[in-house]
Amino acid sequence: MKKRITQLKSTLLTPLSLLKILLESISKHMKDEKVFGNSQHGFRKGKSGLTNLTAFYNEGTTLVDEGTAMDVVYLDFSKAFDSVSI
Repeated sequence: MKKRITQLKSTLLTPLSLLKILLESISKHMKDEKVFGNSQHGFRKGKSGLTNLTAFYNEGTTLVDEGTAMDVVYLDFSKAFDSVSI
């Protein structure tokens, strides 16, 4: 029985299981310290690409309604990481 418990403990301490603990700790720290502004979307919980488009649309229509000029720059990084330079 003792050998089984030791095997179980060693399974819980594998690099992948420790990675999850580290990720949760770093994520909590970044949230608590407000590392990312409220406008950061895409990889945060509850902040998808769709919420980014909605926020952009709301901000844009507000500026247009106020008569304020608005410049928009689009960047496409979709193919930027498809190949590796050697």
